[in-house]
Amino acid sequence: MARYSADLDQSITREAFVLPHPTEDTVSASTVALSNGDLALVEVQAVNEDVEVTNPQVSQQQTSQLAQSAYKSYIDALKVDAKITRKVINAPTIN
Repeated sequence: MARYSADLDQSITREAFVLPHPTEDTVSASTVALSNGDLALVEVQAVNEDVEVTNPQVSQQQTSQLAQSAYKSYIDALKVDAKITRKVINAPTIN
């Protein structure tokens, strides 16, 4: 997965990039709470270092994707325990 990928829950991606690189002798794994209340097991099996991004447009796009993903995770987390009520407002009538 890429660091700024929006394919997975942001908390999984964030945890995967914090975990240490795996070695032959050790497993690099952790658990993370998802925005919907589930618990996910995150295991890093390999690390592929990608070439550095030098195009500013690509960097800006990645930043935008990360922000959108973080915002979506935040909204999803708020909705988990929220009680949403809507007030019905009648349109004014012309006499």
